[in-house]
Amino acid sequence: MNPSYRYLIAGSYAYLYPSTSKAGEAIYSSELNISQLIIKSATTTSATGFAVEFTGDLSVGTKTKPMLYKVAKGKVDKSTEYPIEDCRIDKIEDGWYWVSFIEPGYTVRSYFITKQ
Repeated sequence: MNPSYRYLIAGSYAYLYPSTSKAGEAIYSSELNISQLIIKSATTTSATGFAVEFTGDLSVGTKTKPMLYKVAKGKVDKSTEYPIEDCRIDKIEDGWYWVSFIEPGYTVRSYFITKQ
C-alpha cells in the first residue's frame, strides 16, 4: 500500500472511517528537544486537522510526554490539550511517518500518517 496523508482518531467524529488529508509536517527542535507531527486538511490558512507533540526526536519508538492538539485555521491550537498515552512512531519510510497512540477511554489505537 502506498502511504498517503490519512488518519483515524478515536475521539473524533471522523472515527467511523479512515479520513484522508492533503498536507502534513514533521518538525523537530533540537534546542527544545520537542517534536511535532501534524496532519492538515489543506495547505491554506483555513486548514483543520490534528497534531501530536512529544519530547524527543523523530526516530521510531515510544515517545514521552505526548499531547494531542487540534489544528484550526492552519495552525496548531495549543489552547486545549488532549492527553494521549502509549504514543509511538511505528514506522518511517521514504519521509512518511506512521504515528499511533491511545486516547483515554478508548481501547483502539488512533493513528495518522504524515510526511516531512
